[in-house]
Amino acid sequence: MKNILMMKIPSSIRYSLIKRIVYNLLKASEITSLPVDIEKINSHIKKNIKCRLIPYSMHMKKFNLTITEMIRYADSKDGCTDYSVKKDSYLIYYNDININESNRIRWTIAHELGHVMLGHHKLSDKTRIFRSKLSDKEYGILESEANYFASSLFAPPIILNALEVKSASDIQSYCQLSNEASINRFNSYKKWKANQFFSAEDIKVIALFFNFIHSRMCTKCNYTFIADSNTNFCPICGNNKLIRGDGKMKYKEGVPLYDDGHAKICPRCDNEDVSGSEAYCKICGAYLIQECSGKTAFDVDNEEYVVEPGCNVKLTSNARYCTVCGRTSTFYKYDYLKSWSEEKNEIENEQQQSDFESTTLINDDSIPF
Repeated sequence: MKNILMMKIPSSIRYSLIKRIVYNLLKASEITSLPVDIEKINSHIKKNIKCRLIPYSMHMKKFNLTITEMIRYADSKDGCTDYSVKKDSYLIYYNDININESNRIRWTIAHELGHVMLGHHKLSDKTRIFRSKLSDKEYGILESEANYFASSLFAPPIILNALEVKSASDIQSYCQLSNEASINRFNSYKKWKANQFFSAEDIKVIALFFNFIHSRMCTKCNYTFIADSNTNFCPICGNNKLIRGDGKMKYKEGVPLYDDGHAKICPRCDNEDVSGSEAYCKICGAYLIQECSGKTAFDVDNEEYVVEPGCNVKLTSNARYCTVCGRTSTFYKYDYLKSWSEEKNEIENEQQQSDFESTTLINDDSIPF
């Protein structure tokens, strides 16, 4: 029987399989940012596998157990998974007693889900993964696979590399891991970085997290946008202090643009008879190309001339400033766009009015007579 079990349990960690399973989970669960939402992961798994999460506190209350008795029952202070062969279902127990260790709880759940997704209970013919019921090698492989699953799920090295993490504290901040897990992950990340091997799944994960990796939030106007390597300034207010994040301020979109920056509708008179090839509106003469205005000056006859040409960069229709050099956009220069502060005040006032109206709205059910 022992030889049969050894044939079932892999002789080495199945890295490629685990990375493929993790990518498919992230994609199916619509995870596109860090920290990974373990509840969304579990919800997706439950659609295909009978799997239920049970906190220690719930089991303790149901069976009148102390925490010591619960840990003895689970044979773990963190968590465990029971598998029912008859029902082909899983019960994942996790220690929720100390709510201050929420990051550790997330790791425990992911680790146990790793056992489930990798079929460890079925591979070992065990209803629970006990160290005493397996050889050291068997147990070590199953635990290592579950740990690799959890670390790949919460902190994909290809994403850490894109985020340019410098320390374990960076990983802890981005991924919401415990201090111990963050240190371990940073050490393994440094080994990965030394080799710089990108698998097919790594490239796919990068695509999933593209917006998260490249999003920048302006510390001045709170605008969030997708940046590239040449981005230095906020397109809304021209501020050069940009951080990773997700601001809540949404500024109004301008007129639709063609890919080359030509307006599809005149931003001044709303003329829709625009082909995308002419530079000026045939009705009002407005300049129709949204681009960096460069640096200009005026001669003695008050004629404008170009001192420095604009940057050859695509700007959104609501951009007031060039994201590369910080100079004004053509649409802002020619007053097609309001100042960002004026628009911000208008939007906030509209929101306050909407909030006020929604709170003062009275329906028939609330009338006392």
